[in-house]
Amino acid sequence: MLLAISAWLFNAGLLTAITQTIAWCVIFFFASAGASAAYLTVSEIFPVEVRAKAIAVAKKGRPQLEVQMVQEHEQLAQRRPTDWPG
Repeated sequence: MLLAISAWLFNAGLLTAITQTIAWCVIFFFASAGASAAYLTVSEIFPVEVRAKAIAVAKKGRPQLEVQMVQEHEQLAQRRPTDWPG
């Protein structure tokens, strides 16, 4: 949300490239701390076996998702600019 707000402010001309970069540094600093805290919380709540099963399930579904993405890309690549909507 904060990244979207900073992008809107930059687009409105209220932020320069330098102030935009500073805003991103501050946002990512707090986001990285939050992500670390979330990982620590999850690692304390769920045992290793549960986390391993969740990772295995996520990796099993990944190849199907990649195949679908490649197929959609190939379909879009075959379209001519005159076929594009808009």
